[in-house]
Amino acid sequence: MKPNLNQGQKKRRTTREEVVEHPLGETRNPPPNMEHTPSENLTETDEALENKFMVDQHEIFASEAACTAYLVVLERTYNPSIGKPSGQIYLFAVEALCRAPSNSALVPIAHSLMLQFHPPRITDQFVGALLQREIHLLLAKALSSQDFLKRLFATGQVCLLAQLAIQSESSGSSGRTGKLLSALLPQEGNSPGPSQPTHRWEIERDRLSEQYNAMLMEDRGQSVHKYFSVLLPCI
Repeated sequence: MKPNLNQGQKKRRTTREEVVEHPLGETRNPPPNMEHTPSENLTETDEALENKFMVDQHEIFASEAACTAYLVVLERTYNPSIGKPSGQIYLFAVEALCRAPSNSALVPIAHSLMLQFHPPRITDQFVGALLQREIHLLLAKALSSQDFLKRLFATGQVCLLAQLAIQSESSGSSGRTGKLLSALLPQEGNSPGPSQPTHRWEIERDRLSEQYNAMLMEDRGQSVHKYFSVLLPCI
């Protein structure tokens, strides 16, 4: 006679309060596989995810497990067949990579997610979200990190975003690219401002591009995600 699992043996569900959260920056194993079925309405999915991130981002980044779980869902949700993720999600991945150590379980997941929508499109909304989240400051801090892979990532991102912003500035497709460039490539404290700031931005972008190339060619005995190679031709 088979036991009746419905009598006296109910599957216990873990409540949110019982989940043990670890501050982002500590190394933990990745969470269990999470199944997610994309909505047929992509616009509705994008809006729901963006609203969720705008409200909960601070809470998410306080927990490596929560942040990794979100990245797993996003990486499985977005693929070329349903279109590129939004700029908000791109910035979410960038912020996660800036905050986490290179040996965190979330790092390869975030890199794989970024491959789904490379390169991002610079819009006024994108610039506003980046500045609001102060991601330019996180990138600036990562540029001087002792962690080689974090420094490599930040160098590539600043160079890429500067390149895209300069192109957008030239075409006039976005009205806030000047603010983005000033944030990513700030003027030195005591140096006079140039009559043509775009020229200074281009010089700094070229310097970062050369630096990225040199870093990528270094033999440090560390394997890098293929995202770094895909980024190279774009900068």
